[in-house]
Amino acid sequence: MNILRKIFRFKGFWISMSMAFLLSALLYFDATSVFNTIELKSFDLRFLLRGAMEPSGSVAIAFVGEKSIKELGRWPWSRKLIAQLIQTLNEYGAKIIGFDVLFTDPEVPPELDKLKELSDSFIALGLMNDSLGHQAFFDELMEAREESDNDALMASVMENWGNVVLGMAFVPSKKKPEDFTRYLVDAAYVSFGKESDLKRFEPLTYNARILPVPVLANATKNLGFVNSFTDPDGALRREMMAINHDGALFAPLGLRIAQAYLGIDTEDVTLYANERITLGGNVIPVNSEGFALINYYGPNYTIPSYPVVDILRGRVAPEKLKNKAVIVGGAAIGMADLWPSPFSPALFGVEKQATIVENILQNDFLRCPTWVTYVNIAALLFLGVLMGIVLPSLTTMWSIPFALICFLTYSAVVQFAFVKYRLLLNFTCPALEIVLVYTAISAYRYLTEERDRKFLQATFASYLAPELIEDMFNNKTMPELGGEARTITAYFTDIEDFSAFSEKLTAQQLVELLNKYLSAMTDILIDEKGTLDKYEGDAILAFFGAPMELPDHGLRAARVAVVMQNKLLELREKWRNEKQSHEEPNRNTKNLPPEEWAPGDKWPRIVHRMKMRIGINTGEIVVGNMGSSMRMNYTMMGDPVNIAARMEAAGKQYGVYTLVSEYTLGLEFNHNGEKKRIM
Repeated sequence: MNILRKIFRFKGFWISMSMAFLLSALLYFDATSVFNTIELKSFDLRFLLRGAMEPSGSVAIAFVGEKSIKELGRWPWSRKLIAQLIQTLNEYGAKIIGFDVLFTDPEVPPELDKLKELSDSFIALGLMNDSLGHQAFFDELMEAREESDNDALMASVMENWGNVVLGMAFVPSKKKPEDFTRYLVDAAYVSFGKESDLKRFEPLTYNARILPVPVLANATKNLGFVNSFTDPDGALRREMMAINHDGALFAPLGLRIAQAYLGIDTEDVTLYANERITLGGNVIPVNSEGFALINYYGPNYTIPSYPVVDILRGRVAPEKLKNKAVIVGGAAIGMADLWPSPFSPALFGVEKQATIVENILQNDFLRCPTWVTYVNIAALLFLGVLMGIVLPSLTTMWSIPFALICFLTYSAVVQFAFVKYRLLLNFTCPALEIVLVYTAISAYRYLTEERDRKFLQATFASYLAPELIEDMFNNKTMPELGGEARTITAYFTDIEDFSAFSEKLTAQQLVELLNKYLSAMTDILIDEKGTLDKYEGDAILAFFGAPMELPDHGLRAARVAVVMQNKLLELREKWRNEKQSHEEPNRNTKNLPPEEWAPGDKWPRIVHRMKMRIGINTGEIVVGNMGSSMRMNYTMMGDPVNIAARMEAAGKQYGVYTLVSEYTLGLEFNHNGEKKRIM
């Protein structure tokens, strides 16, 4: 419970949860369009990380490319050649043939059609004169017309095989359908699974459509629209599975081809709004507008593809096309519809159509059902709680790796769901949450911790090692009134016979000397992570092992004593060699005799002989902030402190300058896993 209270009290936790709730609300209310571009790019990246996949082999492409145009002539080809292609594909054993091509204009020369009208007019007016050869003339013309009617020839071949699906297109128009459409074909393909689906389904609606010429439309097994619908960045990642026209629903070419391939009747194609379209046992997941996400297998030519000219001239092995759904479409510059896709900046439209057929036949569409929204929200809340608890407890150095681990782990989960289950989880919002939470908590931490750091430095900088201040800051050990008993080492120093110094030096000279002496000694103390308690005149009161624990505090104190004594020897030599500047006034203002202050020396001889005594003792000492809430001092109290002070003074009786107690010398401490003593 205490841990929970600490967590809930920390503002970083609520910063994290605020981000989680905000992004969850955006997801739930579908208000993430601002992040849509990032999500679309992450969608493409998932494909690239997954890599190209081998299709099942149920679909093949007969493409009109540069090679075919070079050998067969420029596009558009004669319908006679198209009829020959249909005939050849059927001889190869193709199960279904789909055309990603619009046959919207008749191929019969318009002049012959006008002559037919003229012949009919002659007959109606009684002007046909056999003696003048009118009838024979028109009969020859009509025979020529019949021979050149390649539309009828193509329709005849289509009817003979009964396995050709043609394309049509929907276009926006303000005119009424009958004013724009060349003619209508009843092609409603789907019934609703439930009555409520009619209200829940919101397909695109078009007023007009462009259909194949009537003779071909009447001969086709089915019709499907070839419109493509891109995302805001222009890429083709989805297919519209239903378009509303004149109160009926129409299907895309890919669905029509798959339907024919599976042998499913139109009445067995059922739509469940915002869920799926079913073709027998095959399922197409769709959203409320009828869009399905395309599961691309790779770039152009990933679906087995063969040039039309190679098919016509028998250069393709029969087994390559036998029992396949073969889709005919353009792959030449100037005739192919090209679209940016996850695998290619210029994907052929026929490759898209073939991919959709493959997706349907293999039940291999990407899925993003409505319940995924709740999974995304759960991920946001989980990441919010996790980062809100863990990030505040980590140091800045570990915060970045933790945030990076969260980011990479979630990315891996998203990719795993995509590859393994064809499931499209939202990547952008959780990834953005990780970045925002890390940034917000880091900013908050910087502002508050910088304030705490400055407070600690202002409070302790004058008597504590910078490393210890940093340790206190990192461990959140803030100063407060009160103390604790712990085993530490007390350290006292004092200059021998210091009262004699004040008799021979002026106040300014005494302060100058003390500052140099105390600065040098304090630097040594701080370097060994000792804590300065206070200065009492020339005396230094310090301790080792608080506020931060030092297992070898006794050893450090003894080491400092040796270094300080050596430093004093250096200072004495320095003071002995220092001379008074010629511009400087006479420093011997108290007129000491030459034997006490040699002329020209900067310091009297007593300074040259300065000595100090040191007392060190270890024991259980109370350390903490003593004083009031307005003014406190971090200090030490207890019997071991008094003993250290008496040992410093006792050095005079024993004739020694460093006195260390048996408690300090016998102190055990861990060093690299081994127990050691000073002596």
